[in-house]
Amino acid sequence: MRLWRMRKGIIVEVTPPDRARLQSIIRVATAVLPHTFLTNVQNFQAEAALWVSLVLMSGFFDRHPKINAAVFGASSTWLSFLLDECDKAYRLYKNERQLPPLKCLPSETFAQDCITGFEGDEAPPARLPEFYGDILAWSSDVDRHDGDDAWRSIETMRKYNLPVKDQAKFLGDNARRLYKVQAPAKIIRDRVTEIERPGWWPIEEEIRASPSPEAAVSRG
Repeated sequence: MRLWRMRKGIIVEVTPPDRARLQSIIRVATAVLPHTFLTNVQNFQAEAALWVSLVLMSGFFDRHPKINAAVFGASSTWLSFLLDECDKAYRLYKNERQLPPLKCLPSETFAQDCITGFEGDEAPPARLPEFYGDILAWSSDVDRHDGDDAWRSIETMRKYNLPVKDQAKFLGDNARRLYKVQAPAKIIRDRVTEIERPGWWPIEEEIRASPSPEAAVSRG
């Protein structure tokens, strides 16, 4: 969990930190995808879902109304199902609750105080703007090998005929509202597919050879 102190309170960005711990207990059987891929994806989602459930059901945001939260690094498709279950659990067990009653339903609290991130290849957000409209912010993982650019998100949203006003919310408006930053003065309108690298940058052959044990040995 990383904290930023802003002008009007604290913004919390939650990035699930420990994939190895969950990877040791989650075992998925499939004939299509390797286990390591599925456990990696599910680890992030499971830890984010646990955090969201705890802060919503415990009344955390009722006690700390100046805190906003951004749940990133775990996709967003699972969120609608989770919030439905939180609302249902609160309604069913409200009279048995030992904590103070919530000021509003968990889903309403999330909509007021939180946003979640999504990546370019996620289709459900583009098909459910009535749910994700004000709580979604594009994130790229752009510094990692599996990172992607905003153009992939635009392609996905256009594929499902998402209105332009909702595309603008997902790609920047919602994040700017949360972080209280102004709209950019300049907008990049051409997709950049080639990046000029410095001379020391490894070439493709070196990258392909890097996983081998021999590549780890430096020879002067």
